[in-house]
Amino acid sequence: MGVVPIAALALALTGCGGGGQAESDGGSTAEEVGPQEYALSVAAFSPFVEKWTVDGESVTFEKVNCLGQAEETAGTWEDDIITWEGENPMLGAGMGLTTLMEPLTDEELWPVGAREVAVPNVDGQMEAHVDKCREAGETVGEILLG
Repeated sequence: MGVVPIAALALALTGCGGGGQAESDGGSTAEEVGPQEYALSVAAFSPFVEKWTVDGESVTFEKVNCLGQAEETAGTWEDDIITWEGENPMLGAGMGLTTLMEPLTDEELWPVGAREVAVPNVDGQMEAHVDKCREAGETVGEILLG
């Protein structure tokens, strides 16, 4: 586990789009939308937050604990299936290297079978994460407090 820089945890979501393209004023060229970020604060014995970054077909999944330490796994998203480069980071995924996903939208990122969705309000989910850590009696790392 490594420590995630405060800037990475405190990123405000900007440029959230549907992963498609935006036309310029002239209509003759298209520009790709930048990375989309989603997060989900999870109440568990030891709370954690899932952070997702989707940039075209590239996906990064981070699981951040109450101290601000993160485990990161990268993968490729194609046809609503993520193929992970390492172990599948999803809880209960077993030995499979893939995760089936619902179609990505501007409002949610949803692994099939998950009880909750990740949303683009990364700052709000990070605040909820800190609250859940405190409620569980966990030590909250300075990195999460800013």
